[in-house]
Amino acid sequence: MEVHHHAHIPTSREKKWTHYFWEFFMLFLAVTLGFFVENQREHFIEHKRETAFIKTLAEDTRNNIADLRKGIEGFQLFNKHTDSLILLLKDTRNIEKNAKAIYQQAVWLHYYYKITYFDRTIGQLRNSGNFRLIRKKMFHWASWILMEV
Repeated sequence: MEVHHHAHIPTSREKKWTHYFWEFFMLFLAVTLGFFVENQREHFIEHKRETAFIKTLAEDTRNNIADLRKGIEGFQLFNKHTDSLILLLKDTRNIEKNAKAIYQQAVWLHYYYKITYFDRTIGQLRNSGNFRLIRKKMFHWASWILMEV
């Protein structure tokens, strides 16, 4: 790195104390401003990551809500077919006549909807230690998103 001296430096070999003061001041100013700029950049990046995490968390929650709704419908069908199967099995006099219906109801019990839980964002936040990124205000924003579902 080359050092360029400016014209205001005295021509003699000795430097005045003010020259050292200004060199120190400029160096101190450059380091301090560099620290502040780096800190601001880091906050900006963390804020963007926080927003991305909240969006994927809201998407996971929407998927969970939709899956739970399907699961409730599946369990209602399961209960309906279980009730029908119980009624058919209680009718012991016509059990041979109802064998086909008993079989069909039993097959339905096998195909009820199973609920899956989407936790990719929570797992990622937990495993990477990024829960610290989420501020309290963002939780209010996330709850507002979830109210739209």
